[in-house]
Amino acid sequence: MTELVAALAGVLSATAAFLAAAIAWTNFRGQLFELARQAHIDLTTGEVAQARNVLGGVCFQESEQIPASDVEDAREAWFTVLWCFQRLAAARRRIVSAGRTGRAPLIYFDELVGDQLRFMNEDYDVVRPRITRVVPALSDDDSKKMFPELFRGVHRGRYKLGEWAKPPECDSGTGHG
Repeated sequence: MTELVAALAGVLSATAAFLAAAIAWTNFRGQLFELARQAHIDLTTGEVAQARNVLGGVCFQESEQIPASDVEDAREAWFTVLWCFQRLAAARRRIVSAGRTGRAPLIYFDELVGDQLRFMNEDYDVVRPRITRVVPALSDDDSKKMFPELFRGVHRGRYKLGEWAKPPECDSGTGHG
């Protein structure tokens, strides 16, 4: 009888351990989905949505010159969006680092932000030159450096990276742009 109780206790312990592992995996995967959802919310609401609206105005205005009264708003909007790209890239890296567990959340992330990134990439080939025309000392190389990795990861070569996002050319091998 003692052997039967011991065997039953072993089976119950193994079952409990398996269930605990399955619950932990499910919770972790759920957290990855939530990270993807929160990244999309970051990109499409609040101050980032307002900044995207400002930059859309810069892109689609008739004049190539940003009015003097709008320059600071455009510069601030530009960096707000670039910093959002950094957060998106960090979220995507975290999901990728989960390996097989992160496959479905990664697909979800890419579907949520893919179209937005593609349209922004296209528009910003117009926006950035218009901003640099009125803010010639715009120093955004560090802020925009995460976008190429993010864009290429999401789109896997289906779309061309905009000129605005490419790193500056190095001067005569010094390593400085």
